[in-house]
Amino acid sequence: MVYIEKSVEEYEAENAALRARLAELEQEVYRPCPVICMCGSTRFKQAWIDVKRILGCAGNIVIGVDLWGHHEHVYPDEQFKTFLDDLHKRKIDLADEVFVLDIDGYVGESTRSEIEYAKMIGRPVRYLSQEMPGYVEPEDPLVRLEQERNEAQARAERAETLLAKGVAEYDAMFAVGLIDYSEPEWVEGARELIEAAAALRGGGK
Repeated sequence: MVYIEKSVEEYEAENAALRARLAELEQEVYRPCPVICMCGSTRFKQAWIDVKRILGCAGNIVIGVDLWGHHEHVYPDEQFKTFLDDLHKRKIDLADEVFVLDIDGYVGESTRSEIEYAKMIGRPVRYLSQEMPGYVEPEDPLVRLEQERNEAQARAERAETLLAKGVAEYDAMFAVGLIDYSEPEWVEGARELIEAAAALRGGGK
């Protein structure tokens, strides 16, 4: 059997090639994810959730807001608002780029300030209207449920009013002798429906 020994140079060349390949594999496995800071009005809560999902599923780390003031109609005082605005700029500091939710072309004062800050520190700024033209904000399920509840409550109130009117007219006719037979089943049933409608209306408040 013949053994062919490699030179030191050949071993070193092989080791260097292996180290280079290992470094490439580490880059592939541990490739850092881009960090994106979203900016925009908090009135578009469903768009924030939807676009964050899209960007996150594309392999990005997405930073957003912590409160939904405009959407939930809860407005901080001026001091706390200033704190939140400054906090969002610190989030931009951490990000590689900024993604603006300019729904229907709307960009508020705070968002404009964040865009200017991002450009000042050299962060690229992307816009929803440019990357997803024609984007429509998804329907808010909570708003839809609130609308359905209000509609059901209005129907209950209407039914209660109509039923009460019918029973009152029957009682009036019975009181003056226009009706001399015992109370029919529909009146008894109507009274039960009135109570049910009132309970439904009261429970929905």
